[in-house]
Amino acid sequence: MTNILKMKISSQSRSVKVTHIEVIKVELDKGKRISEKVAITAVDQNGKEFKISDTWLDQNKNGRAIKGLWLTTFVSKAGKQEISNASALAQVMNYYNVKTLEDLIGKKIVLHPDSEGYLVIVACDIEADEVNIS
Repeated sequence: MTNILKMKISSQSRSVKVTHIEVIKVELDKGKRISEKVAITAVDQNGKEFKISDTWLDQNKNGRAIKGLWLTTFVSKAGKQEISNASALAQVMNYYNVKTLEDLIGKKIVLHPDSEGYLVIVACDIEADEVNIS
């Protein structure tokens, strides 16, 4: 039997494994515009599945912020469509050291809740007490 007197409160962050990545359409301006966002599906050690489309990022002097994983692309000089290197999605890819989204499948990533308790991908060095989620 576990000694409950020595149990600590668990971290709000959790490690998950990426299982699927898809592009979802998001209506903006009351349906006047449609934009694309990347949704990452991941599963935790208990088999619980999560679909995440936002990330915690460092915002230089402004501390940490949550940004959407909007699919921002451009055509390279070689004529290939590429993910913008300034996008939140590119920052997630760099943080987890992958070159393509396909490389992210099967990787472990960390999730941490936002102010409403929804889990968000961590793409910065974060500690629970560093994040203002009030």
